[in-house]
Amino acid sequence: MGLEGREMDGIGSTMQKKAAELERLAEVLVTGEQLRLRLHEGKLIKDRRHHLLCDEHREFKDLKLFYRFRKDDGTFPLDSEAKVFMRGQRIYEKLMNTENNLLQTREEENGSFERALVATEFIDWLLQEGEMATREEAEQLGRRLLEHGIIQHVTNKHHFVNGPLLYQFRMNFRLPSASASRTRMEATPASSQIVGDAVGWGFVVRGSAPCHIQAVDPGGPAAAAGMKVCHFVVSVNGRNVLAQDYRAVSSLILTGPRTIVMEVMEEA
Repeated sequence: MGLEGREMDGIGSTMQKKAAELERLAEVLVTGEQLRLRLHEGKLIKDRRHHLLCDEHREFKDLKLFYRFRKDDGTFPLDSEAKVFMRGQRIYEKLMNTENNLLQTREEENGSFERALVATEFIDWLLQEGEMATREEAEQLGRRLLEHGIIQHVTNKHHFVNGPLLYQFRMNFRLPSASASRTRMEATPASSQIVGDAVGWGFVVRGSAPCHIQAVDPGGPAAAAGMKVCHFVVSVNGRNVLAQDYRAVSSLILTGPRTIVMEVMEEA
């Protein structure tokens, strides 16, 4: 079957809606796992004595109550969707931690796309790393990753197919390290004007000084303004925030006007 036969008219509105819903769920799972790791690193998660542990409190409250991550006590429900997210996270980490040239700035349809990979090269890598046994299985894995909102075709015109098309990871799975936060930034900041809608601005900031963009809603105002994950926040409405953590920056955004002007840049 040719590429034209596999073209999906923007992947199809139904699949795009499903991918967006699954991506939101993935962001919760990924953020939760990153928080769990950070709390373990900070030794805030400890064995504590308590006469009775129960699931009486269904909502998180700012009270002196004990909570635990279900992944730590073995009760995390590993359904098929969670398994795909965890597989995507593991592949992304492996991809970022091994020597390869898969993620590069590449061109397709007269457009330039950062951190893009070629489908056929990605499949080659999956086979080389022993992630899948055959090219057919590797292609099916790519399709599942796309359907769950983990990767996307750079212009949303195609499903995942073994060929020369370009794809990007839609979210950042990595836990930013302290050294990354301290990296000297030499690029010129990019300015974006973001007009909030009824549910906000469509992005999440995290991290210590300087904080970074943790997640961007692909259908939100921030994405429309060109904001991307991993960018460091330089200023908000003309105020330099390089020395402030994400709580202070979030407060500045939430208490400010509906239209915000942000300067961001990538680490050098």
